Amino acid sequence: MYRGSGAEHPGWATVLPGALLAGAGLGLVNTPVTNTTTASVPGDRSGMASGIDMSARLVSLAVNIAVMGLLLVTGIADGLRAQLSGRLAEPAIRALAQRVANGEDAAGGLAGPALARGFGLATLYGGVAACLIAAASLVTFGAGASAAARTTPARRCRSG
Repeated sequence: MYRGSGAEHPGWATVLPGALLAGAGLGLVNTPVTNTTTASVPGDRSGMASGIDMSARLVSLAVNIAVMGLLLVTGIADGLRAQLSGRLAEPAIRALAQRVANGEDAAGGLAGPALARGFGLATLYGGVAACLIAAASLVTFGAGASAAARTTPARRCRSG
């Protein structure tokens, strides 16, 4: 998505491949993460583990939406500042950037490139954050953990 937003004429077609890749990645990861979370505790505590898993997802989602929104407005403001080069005061540029981020075409023809710049910053953050989290997971859990999981017999569910 970052590359698509930086294209000469960004639009839905340039962002779609990245969006499909991100969606497929989320789809492939969500179920194994939930299964791992609930399988790592005794059966009578699986509901608690599922609740903690969902709470952690929602908190991280809220924080990341706020950060991405801030980066979007900052990128739009930078794009407008570069295009207007001193014709507007800083508070007016920030207000205009917020209006563009809210979907208003307040900046006329200047909105598109500025919005692409803001979207590029937000998607760059998303990609870097995903890589950092993956690296932290590898350091925390190590490559040996997945090898041990493959050799350990699966736990059997006991009803009763």
